[in-house]
Amino acid sequence: KAMQQAGLERPYCNGGPGFALSRPTLRTLASSILECEEDVKRKVSSQKKVFDDVLIGICVHRLTGGLGCWDGSSYVKEVFNKISRKIPSNEDVLGGLTAHAFKDPRKTTAWHERYMGLLKRQDEAKANRVRHRW
Repeated sequence: KAMQQAGLERPYCNGGPGFALSRPTLRTLASSILECEEDVKRKVSSQKKVFDDVLIGICVHRLTGGLGCWDGSSYVKEVFNKISRKIPSNEDVLGGLTAHAFKDPRKTTAWHERYMGLLKRQDEAKANRVRHRW
């Protein structure tokens, strides 16, 4: 019931290893976290405590429509662990990583388009830097 009052479709299981947030997400979250916290606590006032990881998950979800629950699936954890061992230490690649499944195909498409757009802008910026070196 409290979950529905907070506007969630399913519980949040965030936490454990923590969060990795992009700078824009962190800036946006920092500017609205107190308001979000008050709203969530007001909506779930029947609970004695709202844990920080749950609060961050809810607020980031509200801001971006992303982040969800591990949903107990060992598959996601295994994939995350496999990826994290193989990621090269290249700052360009480490700009973002998500291991959350999207149930709504429109959200998957939107995130993919956003990611591809960012890669294109990154490539263009690199090309401009190389051109200006000469």
